[in-house]
Amino acid sequence: MYYLIVHLTIVPGMLRQFRDYERSALAILRRHGGELVTAFTPERSPVDDSQPDEIHVIRLADRAGFEAFRADSAHQALSELRAQCVRNTTLYFSETTVTYEEGSRCGEVTVVDG
Repeated sequence: MYYLIVHLTIVPGMLRQFRDYERSALAILRRHGGELVTAFTPERSPVDDSQPDEIHVIRLADRAGFEAFRADSAHQALSELRAQCVRNTTLYFSETTVTYEEGSRCGEVTVVDG
């Protein structure tokens, strides 16, 4: 499995457009084997105004699925809408998971081949 963590900062006043973009983009991502595991809005910190407005956890079979999603003409057609409503994006990729479950060695690192 391949994981992608996405930190998104939304242009002020563009939340509705952002949600429209995300619904469309996630439909395209699913065509490439991707799955939105969860999306959430972090609680606001009174001392740090640099945090993202929304965080997504995405799972794919491999990096190639993500690259195919990015190259998809339907996704590229959304680029203008995305530029209007997303101010900043930070991506974190990993195929390495860390297990903290009972019965495993604490902090055991596992690389899973897709």
